[in-house]
Amino acid sequence: TNFFIFITIVRYPAYLILVSFLIRLAGLPTSIEEIVSGFIFHFAIFLFFWNLSYIFLAKNMFAIPYFKKNEDTPKTIHVSVSYILYAYIVLLAPSIILKGHPLMLDTIPRIGYNTFSCIALLSFLRLIRRTSSHVLGVQKREKADILYRHWTFICGFIILVLFGTVIMDAMGFRFGASWIAIATLCSFFTVIVFDLLYKRARNYIRQIMKRRRLKDVTVAPGSQPQISLHELEKQILSFTKIFFFFFFVFLFAVYWGINERVFDALDKVILYSIHGVLPEFVSIANAFKCVIIFVITLWILRHLSGIYEIGIFPWVRLDTGLRYAIVTISRYGIFLIGALFALSAIHLSLSKLSWLMAAIGF
Repeated sequence: TNFFIFITIVRYPAYLILVSFLIRLAGLPTSIEEIVSGFIFHFAIFLFFWNLSYIFLAKNMFAIPYFKKNEDTPKTIHVSVSYILYAYIVLLAPSIILKGHPLMLDTIPRIGYNTFSCIALLSFLRLIRRTSSHVLGVQKREKADILYRHWTFICGFIILVLFGTVIMDAMGFRFGASWIAIATLCSFFTVIVFDLLYKRARNYIRQIMKRRRLKDVTVAPGSQPQISLHELEKQILSFTKIFFFFFFVFLFAVYWGINERVFDALDKVILYSIHGVLPEFVSIANAFKCVIIFVITLWILRHLSGIYEIGIFPWVRLDTGLRYAIVTISRYGIFLIGALFALSAIHLSLSKLSWLMAAIGF
């Protein structure tokens, strides 16, 4: 059945793409060839995504298992996607064709592009507004969730920024507007995805810990656990929360280019130089990377036993002594790898360290 569904989705778009390709080979005048084949190609894209949205969302063929608690959500998403697709085939596709060869127009395509941006923005607003069925359903289940308690402020800020990008684009700042819009949308969807992933990870950890017993905790042979299962669960949840938070901060910095600007500025401040065949300069950026690597290494080492207790040991049958040996060897290995990466960040290799130790008398 999945194969027939796939055929239903791609059959007519594939025919249209084939027709578009044959028109380019037919030897028609260049102007007619570019316009007709281009419009057929864009219509094929429109039809493909329309079929995809209709089958997966409107008919609820695959959406039901994911939206059991709110069956109106797939239809809400389908309607918003439909508005964007209609705007694409009516406004954006003609704008692209008119701007390209051979017409090379500028004013009309810009009007069409800006109108498409406004319609897409309104469709996105319809999807994430506070009265949306999906948002209302999630808020009822997650009343204590900080994300959904401040949903109105978050969505208002996102929409304000996106409207600002549309105005910037209309004023001619197209590159800056597109960069801000992409970074804003990526940040927004990353927050949503990370929130869902964290909740799933949290529920998984709690289910695993309910099945664990205190005697299953990995300790040195002959020793007794020094921590309760409740405290171990709190440590693992804390590790998971911090991991998602710093991973999001990293992605946020990548989206907005903050990491590049900060490290470029810090890289210009030189702390010292290492003399050799070629002199190497160590900047504040290098020292900062070294500190970050050391902190991450120590943080992983602190929670390593909990990571094994949740991620590996529940799925393999190993005696206590072997589990303890695996954790111990992993600690030494992770510390060694982290130390090597940290030292390489400040341009210190093992050979240079041996010369340094010899110079100070060790």
